[in-house]
Amino acid sequence: MFKSITVPGAIALGLLCCSIVPGQAQETPRFSRDYCVKVRDDKPQEYAAFLRDVTAKLAKIRVEAGVADSFVIAQAVVPMGASARCDYHIVSIYEGFPPAGRGAEQAAADMKKAGISMTREAMIAKRDEVSYLVGMDIWRWRERVGPTTKGA
Repeated sequence: MFKSITVPGAIALGLLCCSIVPGQAQETPRFSRDYCVKVRDDKPQEYAAFLRDVTAKLAKIRVEAGVADSFVIAQAVVPMGASARCDYHIVSIYEGFPPAGRGAEQAAADMKKAGISMTREAMIAKRDEVSYLVGMDIWRWRERVGPTTKGA
């Protein structure tokens, strides 16, 4: 049979719960910004070169600058072809909510630092020639096991 909690019992339970919560360290929430990208027909080699020569180099500069914690380029294995929603996921991981875009001047400076010789406008034109954005999602991490470490 269930018994009602008395007022003093409810107060004691409330104090117990409140005393436990502050003792637990609050971790800054982590977020991922995930770009779902589709490669244009007959352009997979060009897009792979773009990822290697531009995207990965820019990501490295931004991780080293502390803009993002880590960066992942993931190629879809299955499904593939026209039925696949995404051919690649380009994912940046952040401690805290993702910052706003870098802006034209900062992007140009990042490109120069990364050793990318094309202009920002030429980079965007090349990206759009070989691929297109299907969608962008921002995910909040709820649980994880193991650390995300630099160089991993």
